[in-house]
Amino acid sequence: MAKGGTLFNLRPKFTPVYLFLFNDLLIIATKKGSERFVVMDHAHRSLVQVQPIREDQALSPSYEHCFCLTLLENHQGRMMERLMKAPSQSDLHRWIAAFPNPGNPDGDEKEVIYEDWDCPQVQCVEQYIAQQADELTLEPTEIINVVRKTNEGLFEGIRLSDGQKGWFPVENVLEITNEHVRRRNLRERYRVIQAASIVTKVKTLP
Repeated sequence: MAKGGTLFNLRPKFTPVYLFLFNDLLIIATKKGSERFVVMDHAHRSLVQVQPIREDQALSPSYEHCFCLTLLENHQGRMMERLMKAPSQSDLHRWIAAFPNPGNPDGDEKEVIYEDWDCPQVQCVEQYIAQQADELTLEPTEIINVVRKTNEGLFEGIRLSDGQKGWFPVENVLEITNEHVRRRNLRERYRVIQAASIVTKVKTLP
């Protein structure tokens, strides 16, 4: 991987960097020596957006296999954008597929499936006795990681106390406002900024 300039009308100068993707963290580093890496930047995985560059820009050999990497909030609490160049087309597709698409926010889907590294949590506020084999029996104060939400008022989740997985009704739990909510709001804000930018460009065209 490599990073470079952000102005597409200039010939970019790329310098090698390395991306390390963990369950919930992306690290950008440079290599010092044969086995030593120095961290340049990092962000929670859910606060990373990867988008391909425009088709007209991709036609230039200088921008082959390039994509835009955006850290909505890096380790300094700032938004950071980088132009990256993948070593191959397949690597480019892998990086694009590894991160959420800002054009498809959670609220647009009838059923929402969460990754285990970025799922909301709920707390049971009213006892629920499982009615089916694939349901969870819940007791008040129990915490559950939600991995799926349906528009039928059912959640699928994993109970933290024992790792059991199953379905339960939404009315028996209360969502905990936590980092997931804050990160989701940041993603939504970025999506709005992107949409506003597109509208502005259209209005300024002759």
